Amino acid sequence: IMCFLVLAITIVMYYVIPKFQPVFENVGSDMPFATKALIWTSNFIVWNFWLLLFLTLMAIVSLKLFSISDFGKYFLDDLKLKSPLLWPIYKNYILSKIASSLWLLLWSWIDIIKSLKLTAEAANNEVYKWLVFEIASLVSSWKKISESIDEIDPEHKFFKSDFIQMLNAWEKTSTLNKVFEKLFIQYTREVDSSLTVFVKWIEPTAILIASMFVLWFALAILSVVLEMSNLNF
Repeated sequence: IMCFLVLAITIVMYYVIPKFQPVFENVGSDMPFATKALIWTSNFIVWNFWLLLFLTLMAIVSLKLFSISDFGKYFLDDLKLKSPLLWPIYKNYILSKIASSLWLLLWSWIDIIKSLKLTAEAANNEVYKWLVFEIASLVSSWKKISESIDEIDPEHKFFKSDFIQMLNAWEKTSTLNKVFEKLFIQYTREVDSSLTVFVKWIEPTAILIASMFVLWFALAILSVVLEMSNLNF
């Protein structure tokens, strides 16, 4: 939706506004600020279109190359976890994936240390990968998983407190594979719920951005028409 909006605005700025410029120029120096801003923006896009397209492609390629490097992977994964809109969904998704991996591995009778290491590799997030490896190291020293998580993440920035509490409670009463099955089901539901709420915000946000541009365009045109009417009068 956002890409479509950018494309639509670019087409209007590149093709439509230049057609109106002869009309705008009739007003001369008395042109309203909204109209001037619209013309300046249109001229900037027209005059620098290929440069802007080249810079956009270079930014995409650079970001792709950066994401391949070890530092880039860690930096971008950490940035995803700090993103104000996406981090709750992304964190629940990672926790759901960790619980799912451990459930399936333990169900296959793979020992807990090896299961944690395989889960770390499959986490698809460098931050959680390092955390789960550290948890595996502590578990190999005969510590419980919940205690290891508390030691690695005492402020519960990466593993939610209810995740640790449920794990701690169920570690005493159930087998680990059943514990992680329950956690996987719960966090999958939370991801679905969070996504539903997030998607509901996309439509009004897109409508707001489109409305602001249409209002700007209409104000610029209407201001010129009124100004020309005053001059003719």
